Amino acid sequence: MASIVHLQTVNVPASKVYEALTTAKGLSEIWTNELIVNIQIGFTNEFRFGGKGLTKMRVDELATDKKILWQCVDSDPEWIGTTISFDSRKKTGRLQSFFVR
Repeated sequence: MASIVHLQTVNVPASKVYEALTTAKGLSEIWTNELIVNIQIGFTNEFRFGGKGLTKMRVDELATDKKILWQCVDSDPEWIGTTISFDSRKKTGRLQSFFVR
């Protein structure tokens, strides 16, 4: 199983990172504005990019200001089954993103 890890240091409170990754406003500013999202475990967020294709990410875990876990349930075939985890660490000011297939 392949995995990709992105480590990014951001100089903002963990609450701001969490908000950016869990709200329509935040995700529309950093990813795409063609979306349907809900901050609820089990909800399937929908993302479109330029009206082309649909990517669906199910929300599997939420720990306020600490962790977000999505599972790709519909998209290009190579993305289906991919787990995406965002882990925030307050003390280091780092955000880690894990993409695992």
